[in-house]
Amino acid sequence: MKEFVKPVKSIENLQPYKLVSHKAWEFTYKKDHFNAKKVIKLDWNESTYLPRYILKEILRYIITHRINLNWYPDIDNKILKEKIAKYVDVSVNNIQYFNGSDSALEYICRAYISNGNKVVIISPTYDNFRIYVESCGGVIKRYYNSNPFVKDIDKLAKFIKEIKPKMLYLVNPNNPTGVLYDKEEIEFLIKSFSRTLFVIDEAYYEFCGRTVFELVNNFSNIIITRSFTKAFGLGAFRLGYVIADKDIIDVLNKIRVGKGINTFAQIAGIIALDNKEYMEKYVEEVNKSKEYLNKKLKELGVEIIITPANFVLVRCKKPSYIVAELEKQNVFVRDLSHLPFLENYIRITIGDFATMKKFFNIFKKVYEQNKSCFI
Repeated sequence: MKEFVKPVKSIENLQPYKLVSHKAWEFTYKKDHFNAKKVIKLDWNESTYLPRYILKEILRYIITHRINLNWYPDIDNKILKEKIAKYVDVSVNNIQYFNGSDSALEYICRAYISNGNKVVIISPTYDNFRIYVESCGGVIKRYYNSNPFVKDIDKLAKFIKEIKPKMLYLVNPNNPTGVLYDKEEIEFLIKSFSRTLFVIDEAYYEFCGRTVFELVNNFSNIIITRSFTKAFGLGAFRLGYVIADKDIIDVLNKIRVGKGINTFAQIAGIIALDNKEYMEKYVEEVNKSKEYLNKKLKELGVEIIITPANFVLVRCKKPSYIVAELEKQNVFVRDLSHLPFLENYIRITIGDFATMKKFFNIFKKVYEQNKSCFI
């Protein structure tokens, strides 16, 4: 009988993050050839634009600047930090970049959460953060509103007062409900609970144009995380960053592994910020596509919830079945039926107009063949 060295208790009892199907990847490979055109991938809120300008400019940048690819990556890329700081409009001392915003969230938990610390998560939401909290021994306290698409700041404040958490995690706008808290509402919470560290995930900031970055200048109990994946389209590069008080940045730097952010990601971030009109054009395209899909689905009689981010929700009686039917057509969307209050919903990423027209034509056929599955 084999005997294993047991992991720490917080890991041993950990329920892993529920990943979407890997079939989208399986369908894109044919022998050794990768062909993403075979699928319509709308399940991870990624960009549907392939940033070809980035690929060309990376090679040019490497040659022009004589980047030594045999060296470790720059552990403190001042050019990238300065460009992020300018983009956000804060001091460079309030910025640090990471290997994706997921990595930033993990470092935040490692730096501030230990056994027994309570962490409030406004739910249902992005579940990966829970993994980081529980792996550090933290205790999750989920806050639910009776209507997941409506916010109640007074009810939330009462919940925080009762729990007395060390940390609170809020995705703004929220994934997947689209709920968006105002700056004044978040400032009220930060002022009211100065001993709670507020982690505000702004992964979808570029799509809604609403941010609370200015609060970093006046409060030391707020951390904002952002991503280059969604609007900038750099998902494969894995690049994100944190906006926070300098003292928080200094704490994160104690455990941050600088060489973990690869050279290509750093250069891609620099180029993306130098050419942010590409991102702005894509955001405009997403908004156009969102209006189009909203109109078309309502014409079918399908109930749709529009969000301020790059996704919408569709209500149906059998989400898992509809998701499976779309998969047969190489179309991938997100089944939300495992989440409390969202048992009858699927999430659809909104991409460029051409992609969404293709999606709708396929969705319409699936709908017409399965009308009884929709509410």
